[in-house]
Amino acid sequence: MRVLVATDGSPCGNVAVNLVASMAWPKETIMNVVTALEPVHVDASAAWVGVLATDPTEADAAATTEAQHIVDRALGVLRSTGVDIRTTILRERAASGITDEAHRWTADLVVVGSRGHGRIASMLLGSVSSEVVDHAPCPVLVARGNTAGHVMLATDGSAPALRAEEIVTMLPIAPDSVIDVLNVTRQDGHEHQSAADDAVVRLRAKGLHADALVAAGDAAEGILTLARGRDVDLIVMGTRGLTGIDRLRLGSVARNVLHHAHCSVLITHAGT
Repeated sequence: MRVLVATDGSPCGNVAVNLVASMAWPKETIMNVVTALEPVHVDASAAWVGVLATDPTEADAAATTEAQHIVDRALGVLRSTGVDIRTTILRERAASGITDEAHRWTADLVVVGSRGHGRIASMLLGSVSSEVVDHAPCPVLVARGNTAGHVMLATDGSAPALRAEEIVTMLPIAPDSVIDVLNVTRQDGHEHQSAADDAVVRLRAKGLHADALVAAGDAAEGILTLARGRDVDLIVMGTRGLTGIDRLRLGSVARNVLHHAHCSVLITHAGT
C-alpha cells in the first residue's frame, strides 16, 4: 500500500502522523510525507510593499526551512513503522497540492489532519481535508485521534459501502480490534440487517472481529451518536463521490459525519 501522509506541523497535522505511526503497516508499505508551502505573490506596485520588514526571498527561504523541519519531524515519528518513507515539499495550494501529489504518486490512501494553520498548508475549519476528500483519487483518512483500535464500518450494501468494506480489510488493524458494522435506516430494518450480517460474515472470514448493528433514524445522526457512545476510534464509510453542486446530494451523510465526528473518519468513493 502507498500511503500519503499530509502534515503542516500543527497539532492536527501531528495527530495524522501519530495515527499512522500507531498502525502496524506491512513491510511492503511505502509512505510519502508531504507538506504544502504555498507561494506568496507580492504586487511590487502596492503602496504597502515598502513597509515589509522582511525581504520576500529571505521569507521564502525561512518558510522552506520550516517546511523541511516539518517533514523531518514527521519522518522521525514514522520511522518506528519500519517501512520505506520519502518526503515531499509541495509548492502549491495545500488541498490541490495534496490531491495532485496523490495522483502523481498513485497513492492508495491519503491521511490528513482535520485542520491546520499558517502559511504552511494553511487551512480553514476542515477546508483542506474536505477538498481533499472530494477530489483525491483514493480513499482519504481524516485523523482526529492517535489510534484506530475500535472501528465502525457504516454500510447499506451499496457499491460505495462495499468499497469501504474492502478498505477495512486492507487497513493494518490489530487482530483484537473490534469492528462494528452499522446500518441506520428510517424503514423496516430487515434488508439492512441482512446487509450488515453479510458484511460481518465476509469480515470474519478474513480473520477480523466484527459485529452487526442496526439503528433507526437519521443516518448521520445515528452513526455519530453510536460512534461516540461506543467509543469508536475510526469511522469508515463510502460516498457516491459527487462534487460541485451535486455534492449537496453526496452524501450529506458522509459530509455530516466527516465534519461532526469526534473521531477519525475514512471516506472512500465507489470508484477509488
